[in-house]
Amino acid sequence: MASPGDLVAAVAAVLGYPLVTISTYYRHLREAGLVTKGGRGPSAAQMSPRDAALLLLAVAASDEAKTAAERTLAMGLIPLVYRSRERGQETSLLSVFDDLPASHTFADALTMLLDCAGQGSLQSAINATLSSTDGSVKVWNIRVTILGPLPQARIDIFVGGRHETLSYSSIPSELFSEFDPGEGLDALKNWSSETEHSFPGDMSFTREFTSRAILRIGALVAGKVKQ
Repeated sequence: MASPGDLVAAVAAVLGYPLVTISTYYRHLREAGLVTKGGRGPSAAQMSPRDAALLLLAVAASDEAKTAAERTLAMGLIPLVYRSRERGQETSLLSVFDDLPASHTFADALTMLLDCAGQGSLQSAINATLSSTDGSVKVWNIRVTILGPLPQARIDIFVGGRHETLSYSSIPSELFSEFDPGEGLDALKNWSSETEHSFPGDMSFTREFTSRAILRIGALVAGKVKQ
C-alpha cells in the first residue's frame, strides 16, 4: 500500500511537477476532508484509488493549491453526458468500462481506471481487445483530458485502431446533445466562453495525462511498486 508521501512523490514524478507543489495540493485536499486521513509513521493513512484520483484532479483542474478542494469537487462530480461508440457496438472497447453505471461521475471513472490498473484487470481488458482486433495495429492508449474553467472532461480510449470517447460536462445533457459529436472539445470550449457561469476568469485551459500516469499510480496504490 502507498502512504501519502508515496502518492505525492509518484504524482509529482509522473506529471513532472515539483514535489513541494504536489505536497501543497495534497495538504489542501486533506484539510478539506477529501482524502483519507491518518497519523505519521506506522499509523500513516494508506492511499486508495479514490485518493489518487482526487489528487490527480486537484492538480489538473486548479492553477492554485488554495482552490484545489473546490475545483476537485466541481470536476469530480460532473456526470457522463455522452458516449461515442462505433456503429453496432453495444459494449465498451474495454470491458472494465461496462461495469460503470450510466449515472457515474468523472471521479468514479478515474477511480475505476486507477483501481483496475493496480489490480491488473485493465491490462487484461486491453489484451483481450487487442487479440480480437483484425489487422496489424496492436497499439493502445488512454487519454484523460480536463478542461476549464467550466468543469468538463473526456476519456479517450484507443485500442488496435479503434476509438471510443466518454465525455463528462457540467453542461446540461439536453444542451450537450445539440452539439455535433464530431466537433469534439471545440464545441464545449465555445459553449463555455459564451455562457455565464460561477467560475471566475475567462482563461480557458486544457490539460491531459495518459495511461502512463494511470498505470504507474494505480500500481503504486495497489502496492505493486515502490516509490
